[in-house]
Amino acid sequence: MERVGKKQPGMLYPDYLGYLMSPEWIYKRKIFLDLKPTCVECGYKSQVPHHKHYNSVTNETFKDLMALCHHCHQIKHKEALDNDTRTTKNRRIKVYKG
Repeated sequence: MERVGKKQPGMLYPDYLGYLMSPEWIYKRKIFLDLKPTCVECGYKSQVPHHKHYNSVTNETFKDLMALCHHCHQIKHKEALDNDTRTTKNRRIKVYKG
């Protein structure tokens, strides 16, 4: 079972947060966390399926996700900010300081 809740043709989400509140993501999230009960970073109970990248959002496979606890999830996003990476419209872009 690699793909769960595959995106239906014509199914649109106005933004990433809209997708995270969708029944499709809620279902996919539950199955993923049931299959991956521990955080890959610290071994604590997993609570968040973290997208490794945003290229396949709405059509992601479990290989595109990593199981994290809330604490490690915050650290992952802080690391991205510290590396001058921002997430915008489901794409990672480099922020250039000028």
